[in-house]
Amino acid sequence: MTGDGGKGWPEQAPFERIIVTAAAQTMPQELAEQLAVGGIMVVPIGRRGSEQSMLRVRREASGLSEERLSAVRFVPLVSGMPDEGGKRADDPAA
Repeated sequence: MTGDGGKGWPEQAPFERIIVTAAAQTMPQELAEQLAVGGIMVVPIGRRGSEQSMLRVRREASGLSEERLSAVRFVPLVSGMPDEGGKRADDPAA
């Protein structure tokens, strides 16, 4: 599948586990919504150049719970898809 990783894969949801490998500025709600009850997502949260935290997010019947695991440093999670030249349409350097 090719797509915007921040949007997940709703057609295949729900997922027991989701691992996010780039830092989101805020909780990626579209991914959190794709967790099964009892599912876990591990996601770095925070802006590039500032403090980021690795969170473990659990979906429970009553909603989401978050647990901070550690301080981390990841590249940012960017939205959109690259064009054929390899640049994102929303990239200011494009």
